Amino acid sequence: MDNTNNLELTAAMALTADYDGIAVIDTEKGKILNDSNHNIFSPHVEGSFEKISYEGHLDSFIDQLVVEEYRSKVRSAMELELVNNSLYSKKSYYVNYRINLNGDIKDYQTKFCRVPSTDSGYIAVGTYDISAPLSEFLHRVDSAKRQAEAINEAKNQFLTNLSHDIRTPLNGVMGLMEMAKRNVTDVNKVSKYLENMANESNHLQSLLNDVLDISSLEDNHVSIIHRPININLFAENCVSIVSGELVGKEVTLTTEFHNFAHPYVLGDEMHLQKALVNILDNAIKFTRDGDIIFFRVHENIVNDDKVTFKFEIEDTGIGMRAEFLEHIFDPFSQEFKGSGNSQQGSGLGLTISKKLIELMGGRIKVKSSQGIGSKFTVSITFDIDHETETSLSGKKTSNRESLKGIRVLIIEDDNINRTITESILEAEGAETRAAVTGEDGVKMYAEAPEGFYDVILMDIILPGIDGLMATGEIRQMGRADSTTIPIIATTANAFEEDVNKSKEAGMNAHLSKPVKASVLTETILKYI
Repeated sequence: MDNTNNLELTAAMALTADYDGIAVIDTEKGKILNDSNHNIFSPHVEGSFEKISYEGHLDSFIDQLVVEEYRSKVRSAMELELVNNSLYSKKSYYVNYRINLNGDIKDYQTKFCRVPSTDSGYIAVGTYDISAPLSEFLHRVDSAKRQAEAINEAKNQFLTNLSHDIRTPLNGVMGLMEMAKRNVTDVNKVSKYLENMANESNHLQSLLNDVLDISSLEDNHVSIIHRPININLFAENCVSIVSGELVGKEVTLTTEFHNFAHPYVLGDEMHLQKALVNILDNAIKFTRDGDIIFFRVHENIVNDDKVTFKFEIEDTGIGMRAEFLEHIFDPFSQEFKGSGNSQQGSGLGLTISKKLIELMGGRIKVKSSQGIGSKFTVSITFDIDHETETSLSGKKTSNRESLKGIRVLIIEDDNINRTITESILEAEGAETRAAVTGEDGVKMYAEAPEGFYDVILMDIILPGIDGLMATGEIRQMGRADSTTIPIIATTANAFEEDVNKSKEAGMNAHLSKPVKASVLTETILKYI
């Protein structure tokens, strides 16, 4: 080799100081070109190796250091002719094995490659202790494996719990239906069965809604939208939503809403409401007659543009064990599940609340003592809405207390859903007209005098043009009422992206089927 090649070899050796040994071999002669008195594979091999051939270095290294079970493999794999032939088809050639260094077993690797700037007869060889990187790699593999197993176990447990929680109310509905058939002439019994069926159906609907919410959150399909919120009205709405759960219970819900300096903020009302209502529902479920629930809202001004609201929900109910608090936000986590507790729930509500709160940049804390009660604290910082002094954006104020005398255009292709909606509205005093397709619905609206209809209930999936397209056509008609008439989606499409599509199409609200009569009535009253 010339001086240039010697310099390149010297530089290569300096850059590979972590190698136990490095050398250049003349494959035709089996000679070590950078001859020294040490073994080219390891300085720990005893003996003098000056003028010793490649085979001599290899034999001594194998006999003194290589673990016995690897010796035959190493001798065969590092035979010079095999190495040389292998490097014609690949840039590098590796051999992995183990050595015994004074009783310490280590993982080693020997690497062979062609020497640059030389003819093809020269090969560089280096030996390296790979124990640490191999251990780290195996640790990462094991960690990934355990994580995958945990995810798989969680998924299986989720599906097992979901199957159980769906079958339980479904079995109840089917059993009650059979009992109603057998006692069809007993009005009192049938009435009781129907009431229980409604309760089971509501529980099943709640479970399915929670599963859809969890699915959207896990798939990152939930977007936080910053819109005007009036915190005073928002808190009152939360109380109104859960007030029905208090009927029949001797539980007091006490509210403490202060005169806020900045009640108008920008935030995601729908998701915040979902998170807090879930917590309020739990408080109602796990309180006894005579207990009290406190719902407090506190304001902390951060600066001229931001304000933090702290929502506290505290109860004097049954409380929770300290051991359970560690798992309170886990999916399907229920302290009394399977113990005969009459309070049903999906076990997903608090999981959803925590995820939504954190998605909004907030924090949730919980304190609880068994037999004394629980306290949930939710803190979220909002941008102050300096530009509005009115109620929530896009909502009208109505003095109406009933639907009596209003005209509703129902665009719905399902006969049963259409009949139920008509019955609900007509029982409230409303007049209804119905269309089965999107085209017919648009035509009926266009042919009616301006102001004839007070509100439109629009299904999304329809024959011909869908509800989104039908809404777009109505909004673009250029009539005096085409941009102001409330259009409310009533659809089985319940995901967040479906709600957003409805709003983008020009709809005022989005109700997911099955729609409760009270919710439908309240929503219509809110917009007319």
